Amino acid sequence: MATFTEGGGAVPVCGDDALTVSDVDDFELESAGVWLGNSLDFWQEWLSVDVGDTGISASFDFMFLSLRLTGTASVLEYQTVLRSLTYDNNSQSPTPGARSLFLRVNDGEADSDVLTLTVTVAEKEAPLITGQRALSTPEEAAIALTLADLYVTDPDSIYPDEFMLTVLGGTNYTRNGATITPVVDFNGQLSVPVSVSDGTAESNVFDLTITVMPVPDAPVITGQDVLVTSEDTALTISLDDLHVTDPDSIYPDEFMLTVL
Repeated sequence: MATFTEGGGAVPVCGDDALTVSDVDDFELESAGVWLGNSLDFWQEWLSVDVGDTGISASFDFMFLSLRLTGTASVLEYQTVLRSLTYDNNSQSPTPGARSLFLRVNDGEADSDVLTLTVTVAEKEAPLITGQRALSTPEEAAIALTLADLYVTDPDSIYPDEFMLTVLGGTNYTRNGATITPVVDFNGQLSVPVSVSDGTAESNVFDLTITVMPVPDAPVITGQDVLVTSEDTALTISLDDLHVTDPDSIYPDEFMLTVL
């Protein structure tokens, strides 16, 4: 039994050894037919074969969802062509469930019994973000997020081939696409919601953590006390004479004054 998954492309219905065609009193066949008995997505489903250089012609009727093979060819050639039978579905959201395919051949005098084949259309599973690698950036420094930063499982696709990363908005950062910049003076654990898509299904939203490392800010002299001295009289300038702001330190503890 074949299984089709959304976005996975056409799937072989029979396989190389799963179908045998024989005729006890004729070496050649004239035609064959395969039709979908219970299409759930209608004209978005179809069947095809590889006729190669057998001389057999193949045409699919989307109205009746049937594949018609015609032309005189050997039984073995019809068997080879029918073994190449594939099922495909281009619906953006294929209806899950089993499809019954009915196959019959004709030698020009009589139809064969009908063989029932089954294709199961499976519901596509969404990718799942399970974790991340450690990420860090200095305070106020941008960091570009990539698919390689995430651990993802997806039974239907190979990660990260053809995946897309979506970075969502949040607090304490700005974003430009997948590039994150912490806001001024923020340090600590930054939480950034992200998701990934395999082209057809979106993953869970995962709170990716970035460690923002503090960077010392330079002290800023914002003013001074009024200083007075008599002419030709020395004046000693001290740290207490200055008004200073420093978000990282307590002024004037352990500060040094340089007079130029």
